[in-house]
Amino acid sequence: MAKKQTKPHKPGTARQAPAKVLLLHLGEDSTAGRKVRDILRELKLPAVTLNPLQAGQTVGYLAGLPGYAAQNAPLPARSVNQPFLLMAGLSEAQQTKLLTNLNAAEVHIPLKAVLTRTNQDWTLSRLLIEISREHALLNRSGGSTLPGLHIPVKGADK
Repeated sequence: MAKKQTKPHKPGTARQAPAKVLLLHLGEDSTAGRKVRDILRELKLPAVTLNPLQAGQTVGYLAGLPGYAAQNAPLPARSVNQPFLLMAGLSEAQQTKLLTNLNAAEVHIPLKAVLTRTNQDWTLSRLLIEISREHALLNRSGGSTLPGLHIPVKGADK
């Protein structure tokens, strides 16, 4: 029987990732890392521990997307050392449940992302830098890049 050939990946095309959550700087030796893994086990979602040395790999490769291969890339000079969580292949319901459970368990992970058609072609380093910039921008603007969006609307809670 002939081995099935994988077509080369075209940047920007959608690929379905198997459901998993990728974790960086959230090792099992940390309280946050243990809590995250407990929640993922409860939700029956696999956890993949990333190594900072994988920063030169594409997000698509790290998420296990077909058509991506390991890169022989040098380690980027600039790296982010904050905890990071990437949701790959999760439904909206799974994402919501995960984020709700993290919040309920008081696990604060400032850098979170969802695998997208755009970022699957980026290196992990680039994604971390972009997410860090967005996080910093949101914190400077009071949680919103649009003026007034963080102000409650009268009667919205009814």
